[in-house]
Formats: sequence, C-alpha cells, structure tokens
Amino acid sequence: MAKVTIYKTDGSLGESYMEAVSRVSPTYINMSFERRVELILNYFLDTNNAVFRDYQNGGYLKAWPIPDGQLQIDLDWYSILYTGSFSTEGSRVTSVGILDGAGVYTEYSGDIRFQGLPLITPLEGNSTVTALSRVEPSGSEGISILGNFIVTSQLAIQGQVEAWIYQGVDSTGKVLREIAGGGNLVFNNNSGPIDIISGQFTTVYVDTRNFPIVNPNVLLDYIFIEDASIPISSSAATTDILSGNDIVTLTGTRGSVAMIA
Repeated sequence: MAKVTIYKTDGSLGESYMEAVSRVSPTYINMSFERRVELILNYFLDTNNAVFRDYQNGGYLKAWPIPDGQLQIDLDWYSILYTGSFSTEGSRVTSVGILDGAGVYTEYSGDIRFQGLPLITPLEGNSTVTALSRVEPSGSEGISILGNFIVTSQLAIQGQVEAWIYQGVDSTGKVLREIAGGGNLVFNNNSGPIDIISGQFTTVYVDTRNFPIVNPNVLLDYIFIEDASIPISSSAATTDILSGNDIVTLTGTRGSVAMIA
C-alpha cells in the first residue's frame, strides 16, 4: 500500500502522477527509469573519455590555480574546474565541473584522487563519486543522480544509485521537477556500457514552480508517492505505479482530506 500526498494551490483535487509527469521533457517521458540512469552514467564516462582525448590530442591550452582551492584547465573544446587540494605528488578533488564548447555542463562530486595534478596524471586507485549531473545549454533542463560509485584509473565504474532527478521548463512555462528516490540500483560497466543489474525505486516526487524561480520554496503543486514498488523497467508514460487501496491525502489552500483510493 503506497502513501500519496497531493498539494494544490488552486483548490482542485489535483492530478494523477501520470498527468503530472506527462509534462516532463519528451526525451524522458517514454524512457524507462533503467534507461534514464544508464544514460547519465554513460554521459559521465563519455565526457571524461572525451576530455582526456582532447588533452592527449594536443588540446591543452592553459591551467591556472584559483583562490579557495580551485584549479581550472582549458582545452580546445572543454573547460574543467576542479575543487580540492592539488600537488604534483597527488591531488584530492571534491568536485569537478566540465563545460564543453556547445554549452553542456557536467558536474560530479565525491572523493576523487589523482596521482599528481588532475587530468595530467591518472586517477589513483578507487575514487568515489556521490553525485553526478548534466545540464543542457542555457539551463533549459538538467538531470542528476545520487548514490555511491567507485571509479578506477581505467574508468571502470560500479556502485549503487539512490535517486534520479529531472528539472526543466514544461509545456506550460512552469518549472517541473521529478525525483525518483529510495533506490537501490546496482550497476557496473564490466561489459562496456553501463548495465543496471538489479534494484528499484520506492518513492516518486513531482512538483511545479513558477518560472523564473524567485523563491525555490514556493510551490504551485506537488505529488509525493512513497512506500511504493517502482520497477526500473517502468516509464512515466506507460506505468501507473499505484496499485489501488492506497492512502491518498489531498492538501492545499482549502484544507486537506485523506482517503483510501
């Protein structure tokens, strides 16, 4: 039995989860949760491989330290900003931001260690990444995942994903955010591309805010589903994750009501 909380500011009874996520980018509406997670993890691998190829092919332009523990390296196509502590004897990085020539921004954070200076020397042993995001040009939409991933010097990667997050401007001009959480997705890239081996999500949250966002805490509506079983093979467009006999609470400016639905 899932628990569903729906909040509306216009006094209506709300909309279904399916109706809410129908406003998600067409890129993701028909995509399974498994494919969504694999996509961003493969973005991570592809981007890091492309950055290294750019450097190897003579794309190195300049590098300089920035106050507050940052190091910037500019290549032909990529600009990379590392945050952490740096030394030719070994560097420990807490976040990496990569901006490409098309305006796509990739960022990841965790405990990332290099044998010397970042990029110029390989990763040292097993580094860990706990958050990863990709934002399209002009910030029109972005996706993120949270979890715990181990990355080796050869970009072999394995670990667990706990949450998948989307944010973008929907067809009505509002900012829509979707979060699949409570995950225990296990993955690796032993066979090449990322492969989700097992797992599921147990919560889904969708909210809407005005654009541009003046106060991120002011919501127009939200739907929160918890204690559910959400297979990674399901997609927002094809699967209703409610199974009936669920506890639904409707809240908003006109009070609240609870029911079994």
